[in-house]
Amino acid sequence: AGVAPDIVTPAFSTGYVSALGLGMSAGRFGWSAMSDLLGRKQSYALFGLGIPIVGMTPYLCHTVVDLASGGVTTSCPEVNFWPYLMTFYTGSVLAITFYGGVFSILPAYIADLFGQKHAG
Repeated sequence: AGVAPDIVTPAFSTGYVSALGLGMSAGRFGWSAMSDLLGRKQSYALFGLGIPIVGMTPYLCHTVVDLASGGVTTSCPEVNFWPYLMTFYTGSVLAITFYGGVFSILPAYIADLFGQKHAG
């Protein structure tokens, strides 16, 4: 029946995948506009912020599943797993914006580093 069928409903899954698609689009347009203001090198350095976000994803997934299934013994029977789930959701979308930004900034950044002749 699934790992957490009460959490991962069809509506949640649809919203999550739609948010990832919007995050990718927002990242492509948003980060390319930000790179015009900040500079390509500084914008590219900001993408390093995605590393701890992506690294935290397995912990958040494991915690949500444990809390939702009652696998964690706590003193309170009603443990709220929604903050962990929303942190995972938001972190995933933010990481996808960085991914979209790499697609939009990388060709121009390579042209800056190696010249237009060697960029693709």
